[in-house]
Order: sequence, then structure tokens, then C-alpha cells
Amino acid sequence: MKDVVWLDIETTGLDENYHSLLSVGAVKYDDNWQNRQEFHKLVYVPQPDKLLWSPVALDMHRKSGLYTKIQTPPNPSEARYNSGTTLPVDELEQLLISWASQGQGLAHKPFILAGNSIQFDRKFIRKQLPFFETQLHYRMIDVSGMAMAFKLFGGVDVKWPDYSHEALKDADGSIELLKACMSHLKS
Repeated sequence: MKDVVWLDIETTGLDENYHSLLSVGAVKYDDNWQNRQEFHKLVYVPQPDKLLWSPVALDMHRKSGLYTKIQTPPNPSEARYNSGTTLPVDELEQLLISWASQGQGLAHKPFILAGNSIQFDRKFIRKQLPFFETQLHYRMIDVSGMAMAFKLFGGVDVKWPDYSHEALKDADGSIELLKACMSHLKS
């Protein structure tokens, strides 16, 4: 499990070529689902009204408070250590790589990216976090695809968690969805 990074991002829309990354939440465990490590950072955007937003994303992030949080200027003494702090996207990427590879050494195996509809997140990573992309395995674990397969091919309706569109909480939701799918395999 130490090679699996459960990740969720929040963005200004669905198109990685036009929309912007706003937040990254990620979770790692050891092989026994113990020793949880988490990462949660916001991209500093002093003037979010200058970004291209989809109407849905703008409404959602105004309601969740993310629109306001991303305007908080970075505090260099806090950015590395505190969850939910803002920083420029290049610094966020450096911290994410450092966090993901913690305890792995320089010759670590590529990380397997896992999450809900993770292909969406991977597109943004490829475009906007290209150095982190080089650390990732080509295979991914998409738990939303697993849940859909259970329903379509097995007639099992897996209970989906409530996704809040807050990156760290939604990364946790993906882990919950995996556990719900796995419970059907064991029964």
C-alpha cells in the first residue's frame, strides 16, 4: 500500500487545457492500512476572478468556501507543515513529490494513483504537475469504475460516499468506496 497514493483534486472546470488546479488532497497508508499520512494544499490564487471557470465549478467552490480560501496569501513558515495552506503551484508540486516519496529513497517504485474517476485527476496532473506525473506508474486504481462494474455486471449497488468537493475529504471518500466494493467480494 505504501506505493499507492489516494488523490483528489479540485479545479476551476473539467478541461485541463483551459481550467486551473485549485487544491490537492492525498492519502497514503502502509501495507496494513495503518500509519496514515495525508497531504492537503491549496494553490494560491490572489485574483480568482481572472481564472477561467465553468459555471458549475464556480458555484460549487463559492459554496464550499474554496474560492475564498485560495485567496489567502501563503505563509512560508506554515506552508510546509500545515494542512490546507496556500502556496504557488510549483511549490505545491515539490511538496507533493517530497511527501509521496517520504521514506522511499531516490530509487522508489513509481506510485500507483488511486481515486474516484482518477483519469480526470491524472489529466490535470499531466498538464499542471508534470514533475509529479513522472513519479507515477502508468496503472491506476479507479474505484468509481469498480463500483460501476459491480452494478452493471453483478447487480450489486455499492453505497457511494458523499463527495464534498473538498480534495482531502474526497480522497478519503475514494478509500471508503474501495472498502465498500471489497466488502461485496468477501460476502
